[in-house]
Amino acid sequence: AVVSTQSTGEAKHFEGFLDVAVYLPPEYVEVKGAERMILDKWKTMTGITWEQGKKMFVNRVRGSSTYGLKYFSVNEIKLQILKLPILKFERLLGISKSKVVIMDVRCKKVLSQFPFEKFGGSEVSPHSICLNFNGDSYSFETEEAKEISELLMELKVPS
Repeated sequence: AVVSTQSTGEAKHFEGFLDVAVYLPPEYVEVKGAERMILDKWKTMTGITWEQGKKMFVNRVRGSSTYGLKYFSVNEIKLQILKLPILKFERLLGISKSKVVIMDVRCKKVLSQFPFEKFGGSEVSPHSICLNFNGDSYSFETEEAKEISELLMELKVPS
């Protein structure tokens, strides 16, 4: 992340003034209006100290629904009816002591979220894992199936 603490005047702000690629991940560079959103957010933060800005950032990160998760790259397997091909979707599987989250890899949107108390167990094979959440079942293909299973069992044991 790039931090700029210099003061800048309104007259300098024109379309293309800000190199968005410096401030955003590559998948968000082409988002329409990204430059304007960055500048609008910057305006709300002028006049605060470095410590206040750091505190605001930490609070925002800790308030995120994905804070504290351990992520695994998986392919979600969706079985089809009538012998159609099996569909696979790239996903991120996030696990913490309080919840399990399934996210889209590209847009980082949370698709499903389950409290860890609903976790009913898993079935593991060398390259896949099936997770059960009180009736809902999700199948994933991954090289990290054993590691996922070990983490889930470690978290499931009451302390």
